[in-house]
Amino acid sequence: MPVAKNLPNLVTERLLLETVPRALQERLPAGWTVDAPEPTSGPDTGIDAFLDFSAPSGESVRVASETKSVIEPRNVIRLQERLESARNSNFWDIGLLAARYLSPPVRKRLINAGLSFVDATGNIYIRSDTPPLFIRDQGLDQDPWRGPGRPRGTLKGSPAAQVVRALIDAPGPWRIRDLIASAQASTGSVYRVVEFLESEDLLLRNSDSTISVPDWGTILRRWSTDYEFLTTNNVSRWIAPVESIA
Repeated sequence: MPVAKNLPNLVTERLLLETVPRALQERLPAGWTVDAPEPTSGPDTGIDAFLDFSAPSGESVRVASETKSVIEPRNVIRLQERLESARNSNFWDIGLLAARYLSPPVRKRLINAGLSFVDATGNIYIRSDTPPLFIRDQGLDQDPWRGPGRPRGTLKGSPAAQVVRALIDAPGPWRIRDLIASAQASTGSVYRVVEFLESEDLLLRNSDSTISVPDWGTILRRWSTDYEFLTTNNVSRWIAPVESIA
């Protein structure tokens, strides 16, 4: 698997499928082996290939791998359901998602869903209970392939802060025009923040065209992470004068 300073210019699903076994073999304990991927055929079941890990004891772990160029937080549940439904016709021990890049929120959701993952920047999480196996490695926390233009995947900036503040100040549900008025931000900015929050599964769009926040604490924690208090603000040191005591 490429390291952060030597990433390919283009990461295709085929390249991911080819590099996953090598990345895992490099990190497996001594005596463990991983077979070449076995591509699936026939109807799309949500599984692109199977890999088999073999322990020195002779026990093996079958991994069902699905590759995606991009995975957003809201996609995790659907991908989990696809892999689980495929168990009926294809036995496997570990469900694994391989992608070009997996953001920290996506990685957290995959772990909570009981899924393993690999991305092209070196983020890896593999867990098996029988036989016992645990692999975890850290890659990048930002997508190195994101091109120029309006930044995505962040709640930085005043408009985002205004929208988040409005959403957590009142329970909702909200109509967009009311949120724009409450946040006192431009229409375009509010729509962009709402779209991002929805993609991160932090905001729900209801059947009556309103939006609501399932967990305001999660949004607040995400905003505080993106805001980066220590780097966004300028910190200076001062010496307070000491008055003499008569």
